[in-house]
Amino acid sequence: MPIRILSLPVKDLQYVINSMDVIDSISFSLCSKRTKNLVKASNRKIDFLRYPRRGTLHIFAQVRENFIRFNISTPESHYFNVFDSCIEFAQGKFWRKPEFTIGDWVSHILSIFNKSMVDDLVICDDCPIFFVDNVKQVFRKCEELRIRGNCSRQLTNSTFFKLAPISEQVNIGSNIFEDENDISKFMSLNLKTLIFDDFENPFRLTAGDLMSLNIEEVLMGTGNISERELNRFLKLWMKSNHRFDRKKLITQHSRVKYKEDQIFKGIKFEIVHEYYLLKREDGKELRAVLDYGFQIEFL
Repeated sequence: MPIRILSLPVKDLQYVINSMDVIDSISFSLCSKRTKNLVKASNRKIDFLRYPRRGTLHIFAQVRENFIRFNISTPESHYFNVFDSCIEFAQGKFWRKPEFTIGDWVSHILSIFNKSMVDDLVICDDCPIFFVDNVKQVFRKCEELRIRGNCSRQLTNSTFFKLAPISEQVNIGSNIFEDENDISKFMSLNLKTLIFDDFENPFRLTAGDLMSLNIEEVLMGTGNISERELNRFLKLWMKSNHRFDRKKLITQHSRVKYKEDQIFKGIKFEIVHEYYLLKREDGKELRAVLDYGFQIEFL
């Protein structure tokens, strides 16, 4: 027989809500303001195995041609699509609220799970360039922005400069640089972490690019800086006196092993355990590890 679920005692009602899967809890939250508040108040904990350090609930959003695909991950993945005025669940359930926009749906979903932002915001290759401005209005902040490698150069550039400021970490899947001026524009932005995730198409870096870097951490699966330029960068760093330098970490992978004697030629250093330690007159220190690529840490 049908049960008047909202007439249940508070404890029993809370038990029912906590027993629902993700899709059912979202569906239930859409029934009324009261059901929305009940789901939100449950503050349910969902175990997420892939990113245990990020908390107990992980929301992954893909921006597609005319909709946003959500994946809320527990040990199982729960997919659903959000359009203007409707939400479509992977199981075939379909809810419609004509007055809702995509922004309203996103706010509702984040609200009921007590999240201030999505964890991963992914821009797919079929996302229209004009839609990037709308994305910025819908997602005010995200933990990681990922621009897929098959996105066009124009879409990648537009997305990066418009959405990178809302993200803690930016991951670019392809080498989209046409010339050195492009590289300097990317490197000079005030960001926390920038990842270049293309291992097949390296772009050329200079000592000047690294000196002008205004990003805390740059991790490069692609990138190519010669031993001569790396030596020049280290010499310039030793002579500089930038008290407010934001650089903390630079890493780059390489298919060729670096020659350490050429990189540290004419530079005073100490070897401490497995790394090279450089000390500047103003007290700043730099720690470098070289092999197939390099890792430079600014202390």
